[in-house]
Amino acid sequence: MLLLVVLFIVPFVSSAENDISLSTYNVQLGDSFSIEGDSVKYMGSDFTGNAMINFYGPNDDYVLLTQIVDGYFSQNAGFCKHDCIFPDNEGNYSIGISLLDASLVELEEFLVPGILGVNNKLDIVIGLESVQINPGEEIKLEGSVQRSVDSKILESGDVKILFDEVEYKTSISSEKFIYKFITGGDITSGYHDLDVSIIDSQGNYGETTIQFFVVGVAQLLNINFEKDSYLPDEVVSIMPSLVDQAGEEIIEEVELKIYDGKGRRQIKEMALSNDDYDYILEKYAVPGEWKVNIKGAGLKVERYFNVEEVEKINLLLNGQFLEITNTGNVHYSNPLLLEDENGEVVEKRTNLAPGENMSIILYTIFEEGQQTFK
Repeated sequence: MLLLVVLFIVPFVSSAENDISLSTYNVQLGDSFSIEGDSVKYMGSDFTGNAMINFYGPNDDYVLLTQIVDGYFSQNAGFCKHDCIFPDNEGNYSIGISLLDASLVELEEFLVPGILGVNNKLDIVIGLESVQINPGEEIKLEGSVQRSVDSKILESGDVKILFDEVEYKTSISSEKFIYKFITGGDITSGYHDLDVSIIDSQGNYGETTIQFFVVGVAQLLNINFEKDSYLPDEVVSIMPSLVDQAGEEIIEEVELKIYDGKGRRQIKEMALSNDDYDYILEKYAVPGEWKVNIKGAGLKVERYFNVEEVEKINLLLNGQFLEITNTGNVHYSNPLLLEDENGEVVEKRTNLAPGENMSIILYTIFEEGQQTFK
């Protein structure tokens, strides 16, 4: 037996012979647009009957039924979140017209020239009254919102402003929005972001970010030592600590002065805040309370450390001479007792300033010969 299979292929033809156009090829969510056909033909004659308008999108496709009479039709449509034929899905759509017979079977389909662009973008234009402020000062933000399709300014809408993870709200009035707020006195210095966004009732969305700069204001100057008491020849590590209103470190030059235990200035130099400055005490550093004075950023502070007393002498036997040197940092006047191996004791007075020395001629006070002293 011979089976005859008949295939019906729906032709996909060009719309060159059909006059079909859109009122606009770029729309915003919420806009209404029309598609109109004139002299729509099927098999060379003006078509009368049902038709489908097919919208082929990047993610979803949509169908709109219409009627064509003597080759003419006109249909309105729109994309939006509420009260529109199609949902708020932006993107580029190609459009095809399918002609149907009385049983709604497709006879043929042809593409409409051009692409329909559905846009959901809003452009936010914003500015700040001042882009650099001090802690505790006011921020004033002013802006407007435009449709991306035609740059038309929105007359109303709710705007959100996000700052330091806190959301603020304001509204568009007379085609602009204004928001003011006072920054905290302890706001961190440096750049800060203001994130501004809007979403309208139809699903159009816009966002942007603007920055402002907070000037660091020095609030506290301090001096830190590793310890409070030092010996001569030791290193005094001095840390000038300077912080701003938020407790953040500020690096800048400060003036550093050091005064010894007698109030005499030892140095006057520039140093960096929040960086160690090492000062080496001299071998004969004056004992007592030393003062460190630091000035910078409109602030000044002083702090004290102690240099301990060191009473010490060094003895050196050089032939017939005994050399005594005061290696301490205080005057040495204790008597020096010399005792030979026979138990004879000789007392010698001392009166040595720090670093000063004296000599004793041994043969003038002891008998000749080899002697052991203690």
